[in-house]
Amino acid sequence: MIAAATAREQSADAASIRALLRPRSVAVIGATRKEEHPGYRVVENLLRAGFTGSIYPVNPHYETVLGLACSASVREITEPVDLAVLAVPAAEVLEVVRECGRSAVRDVVVLADGFADSGPEGARLQDQVLAVTRSASMRLVGPNCLGVANTDPAVRLDATFATTPPHRGRIALMVQSGAVGMAALRRAAELGIGLSCFVSAGNKADVSCNDVLVYAAEDEGTDVIALYLESFGNPRKFSRVARQLSRHKPVVALVGGLADDGAGMDALFGQCGVVGVDGLEQLLHTSTVLADQPLPMGGRVCVVSNADGLGVLAADTCAAAGLRPVGLSGPTMSRIRQIVPGAPSVHGPVDLGSGVTAEGYAEALTVLGRSGEVDMLIAIHTPVPALDDGAFERAVRTACRGLNSGGPGQSVPVATVAVMFGRAGTVRSVSAGRHRVPVFWFPEDAARALAPIARYAEWRAVPPGNRRDVGTVDRAAARAVVKKVKTGSAETHRLTAGEARRLLAAYGIEVVPSVHADGAEEAVEAADWLGWPVVLKLADPDIDHRTDLGGVRFHLTDPDAVRAAAHELLAISTGRPGLLVQRQVRPGPELVAGVVHDETFGPLVMCGYGGVAGELIGDRSFRLAPLTDIDAASAVRELRTSPLLFGHRGAPAVDVASVERLLIRLGQLADDLPQIDRIDLDPVIVHEHGLAVVGAEVLLDHGRSWTV
Repeated sequence: MIAAATAREQSADAASIRALLRPRSVAVIGATRKEEHPGYRVVENLLRAGFTGSIYPVNPHYETVLGLACSASVREITEPVDLAVLAVPAAEVLEVVRECGRSAVRDVVVLADGFADSGPEGARLQDQVLAVTRSASMRLVGPNCLGVANTDPAVRLDATFATTPPHRGRIALMVQSGAVGMAALRRAAELGIGLSCFVSAGNKADVSCNDVLVYAAEDEGTDVIALYLESFGNPRKFSRVARQLSRHKPVVALVGGLADDGAGMDALFGQCGVVGVDGLEQLLHTSTVLADQPLPMGGRVCVVSNADGLGVLAADTCAAAGLRPVGLSGPTMSRIRQIVPGAPSVHGPVDLGSGVTAEGYAEALTVLGRSGEVDMLIAIHTPVPALDDGAFERAVRTACRGLNSGGPGQSVPVATVAVMFGRAGTVRSVSAGRHRVPVFWFPEDAARALAPIARYAEWRAVPPGNRRDVGTVDRAAARAVVKKVKTGSAETHRLTAGEARRLLAAYGIEVVPSVHADGAEEAVEAADWLGWPVVLKLADPDIDHRTDLGGVRFHLTDPDAVRAAAHELLAISTGRPGLLVQRQVRPGPELVAGVVHDETFGPLVMCGYGGVAGELIGDRSFRLAPLTDIDAASAVRELRTSPLLFGHRGAPAVDVASVERLLIRLGQLADDLPQIDRIDLDPVIVHEHGLAVVGAEVLLDHGRSWTV
């Protein structure tokens, strides 16, 4: 039932954005003859784009704007208005939106700033505007936005005040910042990058990136979704939608202003297959490669050039970016030697020399693309008399038409890009049959564009994970623990050892038993009951690292050893914290695991290297809760120290599957109980069969609940 409800919600969201981007009529409220004003620019852009519907300027002070009859108010327009673009000051927006609601306007775009972007008073005004739009069943874009556009020839909508129009293409671009939107549209035009649609969401009072994702998932004119985000309104919904969408359409994202949420963002993108990039240029470059070229199988890259220096530079940049420059096989090198006998280097990077012809360059690219030894090709051109710009473009076009046609001998899809060094003016992609070959000025740009695509391709190659059944879960027992400790406790509360043990046990996580003792004789009795050998610890819960303070004694095998250790520990303690007696666990690799709460992304499951050097090494991985089996497996293997679990240097391999089950259980627990603020399992000692959770601490926050 939950899946069906989610599908209905997504279908409704997609339909509402589809209607927003395909209006039959647009009213521009605040239209003017002042050329620098957004109200003028929107009307001008609608006319310039050739909008296929009706355009209605609205302003009581003009009879016409740009040759169109002007209405005094939206109420005077006799035709139904699908979209109203409000180019009026913030102080006038609320009343205008009310008027739009009374006039049965379907959707509104608010361009003005001065809302949540300006402080508490503006936020209250924004809430009022949103309440009006929702009561009238209108979708709201903005406030504080650039507008929306749809380049479909059947619509040709440019309801923005941007100075550079979007060109037709297959990339859906959504940005929050209007300034970033302006820059992105201008740079896309310079690079010859086309868009299927453009949405500037501004403050995201209503329409957000999640809406654009569900729309783009169904839009046949969109192959790639590119996002610039400054916030995540509902990251759990984003995770759900993006994980489904990324399986068949790439989502490329640039995030600004969330530097403190790096762990959560990396976890979100990694689990959902979102292609994360580091700058606006890379956002556009990577998106256009994904839109124009087939998705490769991995990160094996071959650089081909007609000049050695640029080829070496490109190969170094590829390696630094995480790609794998290949060394070619003997038969492939021999074949290239036959095609270009004077080639200075055919191993990789391939230097065909300054005398190579267009025909030789094309045939060499074809051989490499059909060799089965590469996933990506970077074709670099330095202008020389034997190969001018036109000849190089012809070579790339000829080779890529053959590769993309799936001709004989091609075993894997190959993504091809070109670098035209020294070319002046705008660089345009090269048309090559069903695909286009993106062209870059510098090899570094090509390498940075391809690197995240390789990671995405590898993510796509792994089957979707499953929410595995890891045994009986007693949710009622866990909720009972939380409910009981809430009474009379502060909003943030640390569970006692017994409470933490019961909570974790409800999810199949067993903690090595411990017994509290007030003195030496009680410690001896506890050791007799637990079984020898034992460990003795100071019981103060505020001590994070007992071993650093000398607060732990190991391998105690008899009563006298326990008595001596107890006297030593009690002598160094402050106050009367007492002692904890715990059965000694046999040695093995030490990990830490747990849950941390991220203010933006919610609960993250953590796995890391443990022991006394654990914090110094800082080897940690994070995944959003809940986890699939693939999430858990990758979290363990992502650790730099993971070879220690798999039989490093002849040591016996340990039970990694038990670690994965532990992480999945933690994810279930954190997803079911929003009150979980933090769980620390330290250490987790892994054996050849099973594991032992030696220490556990749980903090609750009773003021928290999830938005699903």
